[in-house]
Amino acid sequence: MHDSEQTKTTRLHTVLLVDDDERVSRTLTILLRLSKEWEVVGTAKDETSALAMAAALCPDLILLDLWLPKGNSLGLIPYLRALYPTPLVVILTADPAESLREQALAMGVDGYLDKTMGPDRLLSELHALFGD
Repeated sequence: MHDSEQTKTTRLHTVLLVDDDERVSRTLTILLRLSKEWEVVGTAKDETSALAMAAALCPDLILLDLWLPKGNSLGLIPYLRALYPTPLVVILTADPAESLREQALAMGVDGYLDKTMGPDRLLSELHALFGD
């Protein structure tokens, strides 16, 4: 198969970004689009819109900020896990608290990533989740 044919048949992973900081959402959207392997299908700024958009859009991946307007977003995890098809849920945070990381992983998130990591490493970590 030629490279151009392979590109046409490669399915993009769909992503819902959940972050109340518009700069972070914009930056992530640009990064993911530039990689040409991800499609940002929605952005949410709070818990209510995150749940509604996740149910409506059925993304492959939800990148979820740990801190949203009503507090930490760990309370969303059981609801996101109940969706079908079940998306991968990855916490993306700048909060270094190990106890929150452990709690999130115990609740079944698929990853817990640091917002301060470089773009190449972030994309690499996301690829690893999908086995790419």
